[in-house]
Amino acid sequence: MKKIIALLLIPVLTAFCFTVSAGAVPAEDPIDIYKQDIVFTNSLAFTEPVIYYQPYSRMLSDEWDSAPMVYCQYNNYGEGMYYFNFPDAQTYHFYISDAAADQRTELLTRQQNDTLELFLYGDLNADGYYNVVVRHVNSENLIVLDNTGDTLSDDIVICCHCIDPFTGDGSDIRAKMERIGDNDFGEGRYRFTVPNGTQSFYFTDRKKRTEEIDFSGSVWLYLPGDHNADGKYKVYDVNWAGGPDPIWSMGPSHTIFDRLNEEYVSVYTYDVDPENVFWADFFYLYDELYEHRDSSGDVDWVLIQAETFTAPDVIYYGLIGNRFVYRPTPSSPFESGYGVYDVKQDIFVPITSNAESHYKGLTRVLDKVVPGRLLGDLDGDDSITVIDVTILQRCEAKMRDYPENDTLTYPYGKIRYYSDFNRDGERDIIDATAIQRWLANV
Repeated sequence: MKKIIALLLIPVLTAFCFTVSAGAVPAEDPIDIYKQDIVFTNSLAFTEPVIYYQPYSRMLSDEWDSAPMVYCQYNNYGEGMYYFNFPDAQTYHFYISDAAADQRTELLTRQQNDTLELFLYGDLNADGYYNVVVRHVNSENLIVLDNTGDTLSDDIVICCHCIDPFTGDGSDIRAKMERIGDNDFGEGRYRFTVPNGTQSFYFTDRKKRTEEIDFSGSVWLYLPGDHNADGKYKVYDVNWAGGPDPIWSMGPSHTIFDRLNEEYVSVYTYDVDPENVFWADFFYLYDELYEHRDSSGDVDWVLIQAETFTAPDVIYYGLIGNRFVYRPTPSSPFESGYGVYDVKQDIFVPITSNAESHYKGLTRVLDKVVPGRLLGDLDGDDSITVIDVTILQRCEAKMRDYPENDTLTYPYGKIRYYSDFNRDGERDIIDATAIQRWLANV
């Protein structure tokens, strides 16, 4: 009888111990996906995902910081979800690898203050890295629409399809867009902040509708009135030329891209015959290559590149930073194709107009992003280092000859040699000293 009682007590005590044990450890609060910088769905089962990252200011150097990603939970498909928060709010390049570094994703960029959801579907790019589907999850999530040609009536509704990333539950949201005024042609401009979790959306005036668009972050769109194969109105992205997501204001100019095309009009003309002239306005191909911040952390100038699709009609040859550039230059608001947008003065400054002396750090940025050959690069590794100083010193000591390709194809002012770092028309030991001082930031 005692044995029977004892056997009956065992499961009771076990259940009691389990209850006490479970109650002794409070349940963790679920991770809020919208408060992390990056959330990574590990659909390929990377072993212990690791993120490699570097600030945008390093311009893709070999110096990468790394950290293990933090596990969140499993989604409804049994795939692990991980998150990572960057050390600060600046822009970063990054990629994700497994712990053994046998597999990795393509290189990605996270703009400051962006929240990104990353998904892998198993396909590889040309470099053998996994492609990543990126969804932007921002507090803004702002969509601005220009009703070009009054394509829709003045009662525009946006229809969003949203998915909860944790549960996979879907929902549809319909809401009237806010009219915020007219564009330069008197056509209505509308805005709406879509909810987090938005996967796709379209516009309608309840009689006509547009095609469906995949949501990938804040965007400015317009409707020219043409149809796709299904008879729905096509929607176009004004910021098609690239660069970070636009930051919107209520003023007449919303982005640097807008300002550029408002102040510089690119007109291409072509004589079909003497009595028939074809002409068209072109948007500039535009990219923001670098943002500089002042001591308060505010952007004070931006390095930009701008040119059009038109055929090259000018060959640009000159010195940009420490680089000699020789390339065809299509129509551009700047002679070299590069310029600075001075945020505080609200002006554009061509690189060739002595801009380097006014903007701290500009020359070193140009040395990294502009194609061409660096002045002072004697060993041909596309950088200026102490090795170049050593080569120059040995050449001056007659211990070796100057490289055969040290002479410029076309002289530029006084400069005839790539080794002429101080630009006085001669290559000598003074150039070695000039490089040393430049390396020491003197």
